[in-house]
Amino acid sequence: MKKGFYHPTAVIILAVITLSFALIFYINSKYLLKPPQPTPPAQVSPIPSPSPKQSPKDDLSTEASAKDETANWKTYKSDQIMFSIKYPSEVKIDEIPGGVVFYIGNKLTLPAGSIIDPYPKSLAILARGKDLSEAQVVGGSDLKITTVAGLPAYYVNRANSSTVYYWIYTDDKSNVVRIDIRPKEDQESYSMFDQILSTFQFLN
Repeated sequence: MKKGFYHPTAVIILAVITLSFALIFYINSKYLLKPPQPTPPAQVSPIPSPSPKQSPKDDLSTEASAKDETANWKTYKSDQIMFSIKYPSEVKIDEIPGGVVFYIGNKLTLPAGSIIDPYPKSLAILARGKDLSEAQVVGGSDLKITTVAGLPAYYVNRANSSTVYYWIYTDDKSNVVRIDIRPKEDQESYSMFDQILSTFQFLN
């Protein structure tokens, strides 16, 4: 070896050592010695307040607001036909042979013997004794079974007729009444008569 020159192997080792220290210093300065970043505070969602429960008092208020609309209606009783029914004050009453007519609007004045119904908007209740055969005769194949105010009944509602017919009877068929409601095309009056009919009861 010539004096004043380093052996190549020593130069390589020295270079490797230098690079190793440089790498270690770089890693320490960039990663290990880097000051910790503050952790952002956790986002806490507000807890929703529970919905207040409806108190019994509220329930009573709700029931009061949904009170039976017929509660203040008048009551009609027939000791002859043995029934009772409720009706609003704007409805008029005519007692006729064998029954009673509830109607709204004006009654028509007709000549004697006229076959025109004098009650354009009406609910008629007619006594039928113990006879249910009329229901089959009038209804024929259109006769349907139903209930009215919890009572057994038949009804007929033909497309070509403005009148809806009901026959309501007691369980033992000892009392039968026929109900005629017209005109079914007038939704306002028909709805009122239907509500009136829902209050029908036989008297004991």
